[in-house]
Amino acid sequence: MDTIPNDFCLWHQTVPPVIAPGECANLKIKPRWYTNKLIRISALLSNGETIDTVIVPVPPEIKFSFIGFANDYKKVYLYLVNIGTKPVEITRLFCQEQDITHDCYIPESTILPSAKALIIYTPKSPPRPGRYLSFRVTTDKGCTVQSISRVYSHFPIAAWGKDVRTELGFGPEHFEMRYPKNKEAFQNYKNEPPFKAYQLLTDPVCVDGGKKQIVGTSAKEIIEQAKVCYEYDPTHPTLIHLCEHQKPDCYFVYGELTDIGVVNPYEIVFYRNPPEKNAYFAALGKRASEPRPLWTIPEAFTYRGTRFPTPEEERIIVWSQIGEGSKGIWYYVANQKTGYPANPSLEAEIGRINRELQALKEYLVISEPVALAQTDTEKVTAYTLLCGDKGIVLILVNNDHTSSFEEGKKPFLHHPKEHFTAKLKIPPWLKIQKITEVTAHQTKETLISPTQSDNLILPIDRLDITRLFLIHTERK
Repeated sequence: MDTIPNDFCLWHQTVPPVIAPGECANLKIKPRWYTNKLIRISALLSNGETIDTVIVPVPPEIKFSFIGFANDYKKVYLYLVNIGTKPVEITRLFCQEQDITHDCYIPESTILPSAKALIIYTPKSPPRPGRYLSFRVTTDKGCTVQSISRVYSHFPIAAWGKDVRTELGFGPEHFEMRYPKNKEAFQNYKNEPPFKAYQLLTDPVCVDGGKKQIVGTSAKEIIEQAKVCYEYDPTHPTLIHLCEHQKPDCYFVYGELTDIGVVNPYEIVFYRNPPEKNAYFAALGKRASEPRPLWTIPEAFTYRGTRFPTPEEERIIVWSQIGEGSKGIWYYVANQKTGYPANPSLEAEIGRINRELQALKEYLVISEPVALAQTDTEKVTAYTLLCGDKGIVLILVNNDHTSSFEEGKKPFLHHPKEHFTAKLKIPPWLKIQKITEVTAHQTKETLISPTQSDNLILPIDRLDITRLFLIHTERK
């Protein structure tokens, strides 16, 4: 391990960095490229022992796509995806190498190819925030898949510049703690609420680019900072944000280094692309950081004479990123000259979006994108998020629009969609309680009577930019 980085591997990291008696840790090694050759690993422990193993580099049949925690930490939501070509059946689940199968609700033990499954684990006592928990699943095919996740539950609605105006729907307190310049500063941070997180090396990809070094070179500094944070403050998680430089490759180099991943694709301001392109990169960022939570940074600024995103574009950016699995929104930037406060219409729309996020955040924080819906009209994206056994969030986005960046032309034109239906396939183990539509002003129950069949038909009279529905559910 002392020879890393080398021609084959970029970095290695042990999480947590210190393994307490009876605890588990992950040893992560980031290769520079894929190999089908056997990999021999030899690791020297601090007690003088050596661990030797050989890894057969064969992709597993299943993987964890997200591990989420309820706000009170009394439930753990584990989502798995079948990335193989044959059905797979879940047989047992372990936490910290203890069999917890009897403490789990497994509504559908068989996972079809490309499909996702949910396991709800109810621990005998809520785990401590900040603790690392190792989860392992075995299947009928003899496959074992394991991952480790930090106990954390928070959905930030925030902005660079620490906008805490609750009248705009922002959280009353910002989550970000900059990496301390000295060890004494940790004493103050340790007493902060557990939802706060350390931001480590700022924008490591641009650091690599500025120094003209290989992307991934800054990993060593990030790993050391994460180790120091855990040593002095084992409660608060860590994050880094990844910028435009070398995206999306940089997501897959750095995305697994911290407890939370953050990406900031600025496709409108920098590249004049349609707003949906931001969601495309959000989806890649999520895949690169799984099963950790991913936060996204919607662009809400102007740069060197470019125009601001329009209110409609901002709405599409945020709700499309949420639809792709973002677990937090961190706008850039709350600046009076180049940020959204300088654009009253954009700022007002951000306030409306935030109020919608506030109404749904307790569901979104435990959610996972699962393909459950389709519409009978063109150019409408129907995102569905399975929120454990609590509900399903349906996000309808109108993609029939045009963005313009030429002077004299309207920056945004759209064609409303009228009189169509959205059809949802309700998982057979769920029962609908009620259906509500979420808006910035109120959450109102729809007039649609809940059905107990496997399909729910929602008639949509008109869709301008987005519409949001929450299907409240319970177990059958």
